[in-house]
Amino acid sequence: MKNPKRHLQFLLLTAMGWALTACATPSLTNPNIRYIRPEVPAVDLPPYKGEYKNQDIPDTLDLAHRAALAIHTITECTNPEYDHEVYINAYFNRNPPVMNHSYHDYNGYHPKIMEALPLLRLASGSTQNLEAEHIMLRAMLKMMGDDGLYYMPIKGRPWALFDDWGSFLANANPPEDAAHIAAMWPSGRALLALEAYSAADPENQEYDAFMKRMVDGFRAKLNDRGKWGYFPGDITYLNEDGELIAYSQSSYGGKGRASVDNDTPPITGLNAISFCSPVMQACAKYYARSKYEPAGEVASKLSYWIKDVSESFNPDGTFSNHFHLHLNALMGMLETGLVMNDNELIDFVIKSYEFSKTTGVPLVGHFPEHMPVQAHTTNEGCGMADMVCLAAMLSRAGKHDAWDDLDRWVRNEFAEMQITNTDWIDRVVMLEESKGTTLGNTPFEEANSIPDVYTTDRVKERSLGAFATWASINDWYPGWIGMTSGRFGWCGCCMGNGARAIYYAWESILSADERLLKVNLLLNRSSKWAEVKSHLPYEGRVQIEMKRTMGLEVRIPGWVDRNAIQVFNDGMAMDLTWSNEPGMQDHIKLGTVGMSHVVTIEFPMVEKYHEVDVPFPTDGNNPKHVRIQMRGNDVVDIWPKGLNAPFYQRSHYKMGETLWKQVETFSPDLEVDW
Repeated sequence: MKNPKRHLQFLLLTAMGWALTACATPSLTNPNIRYIRPEVPAVDLPPYKGEYKNQDIPDTLDLAHRAALAIHTITECTNPEYDHEVYINAYFNRNPPVMNHSYHDYNGYHPKIMEALPLLRLASGSTQNLEAEHIMLRAMLKMMGDDGLYYMPIKGRPWALFDDWGSFLANANPPEDAAHIAAMWPSGRALLALEAYSAADPENQEYDAFMKRMVDGFRAKLNDRGKWGYFPGDITYLNEDGELIAYSQSSYGGKGRASVDNDTPPITGLNAISFCSPVMQACAKYYARSKYEPAGEVASKLSYWIKDVSESFNPDGTFSNHFHLHLNALMGMLETGLVMNDNELIDFVIKSYEFSKTTGVPLVGHFPEHMPVQAHTTNEGCGMADMVCLAAMLSRAGKHDAWDDLDRWVRNEFAEMQITNTDWIDRVVMLEESKGTTLGNTPFEEANSIPDVYTTDRVKERSLGAFATWASINDWYPGWIGMTSGRFGWCGCCMGNGARAIYYAWESILSADERLLKVNLLLNRSSKWAEVKSHLPYEGRVQIEMKRTMGLEVRIPGWVDRNAIQVFNDGMAMDLTWSNEPGMQDHIKLGTVGMSHVVTIEFPMVEKYHEVDVPFPTDGNNPKHVRIQMRGNDVVDIWPKGLNAPFYQRSHYKMGETLWKQVETFSPDLEVDW
């Protein structure tokens, strides 16, 4: 049974997102921007080879489609006049809505989405705005200094030192003659971005020198204390000739120094985490691929600084303060523990992960931005994305069974936090409470004095695919009224982390080698091994159309009655056995299945109602208590309903009869292990 309206909507989005774009080497468009590296190699984008196929699939969650939507937001919300520099924020609390530039374009956003873009294209096959991406990639390479740091240009960018949130540069004291500024957090994310492009294009050797130089640069900054080591500062300023003029600390955690050196004692708390979390993960990934010893050393020493010395975590893994920053540190520690075979780090991350689940509503994936909870009682997109990534990393590595966590969160609050329909934005910009007077913490009139700092051009349309920054458990645009900005829109940091998490979840659906395919999550998925078509939550059925002859194992969600499962191969009943491998006990073994055969797994759906207390203080119209209706792991309704951009508009899932949609799927030749 097809739904014509949904079919038409999807075809329109597909045409918009997959229109082919020329990919010749582009020129940067703004000669006034003074990059640290004037010339870079003529690096091409990865080829993204694979099979496109028009087919009908169940109208259920499709992470490949979500990846294409994220590419739309990322590549549309840029400024072509400034080498497609990203807009860091979108504000729906003004009429018309606006997007703005600031220091955080490159500090908190650009390298994040550059990591996500090649991964998202592999997942979706989308070729939307390839030329814009190519310019963004070349701009990033032009920001790579000889010392291995990622230098944001100041000259030619009027907002380069405009810290709209007042959260980073307050104590870093930018010198008047500064022409280039590097921070450790975006430098780590920039290395992750280069690693993603290199992994998506393994024949291209142009990234190698940049990546090794970055690792060496991090090693040079490290103050080595034996088992652990630290960065004395995280901000480096160079003058127009590329000479060092200051090394300082940012003020993200409320601290900071205008000048530091190797005699500066290690900083603690949020600053320590913000100095190094992405560096840990990036160096660990580089070590896994290259076995370059300095990369492993940096990742390990920084991990033990954060774990044991920085006072960011308690010995039992508990923590307080900013949720996302701590989770990002856990991602770095876990990546390090996995590649270095360090069980001390892995066990610590598992303890902290389990603690993190207790802070919110793990049934759907609703977690606080801060602990203790601050004025706005909402779920930050960055934190939700990190929880998805941690669950995926732990489960795929076989170190901790978090598959059902991952399944619930991706299907529910994570999916709802991505904008898939923009009609409601026209309504919320008119709300009386939505009349914001600032950009971040900066009065709008003051920010408006900066040339080209914001745009009102098609903000609603360009935001299709963006992730929420402050969501309640039932609303994308909740009732929080805080600071002087009123209601908000989205922030690029959440877009970058949410986009990356789509790939973590998409990749986790399947795992395969030449002999065996494992279906870990019952979600729609195209691959070179099989097509997975999931009817959940309409009905308990999943179809696996084999493209190769190979062994097949399928993970069954925890809510399913094991005694009621039936399996068929081309309509003929199959025997099944349960796996006894560590961490795989929920997988059923189905033996070798031939190419072109269709395996169908059926089981009864389970519908439940949950009465849930939201463990945050009541604020605005954010509910303190909700009633949730679930079919399997999917929320199909929630009460009270959201008021502005309500979540869980899913009445069609209650029908018990599958709706279908026609799509163009993509099966990549290469899947990057991320």
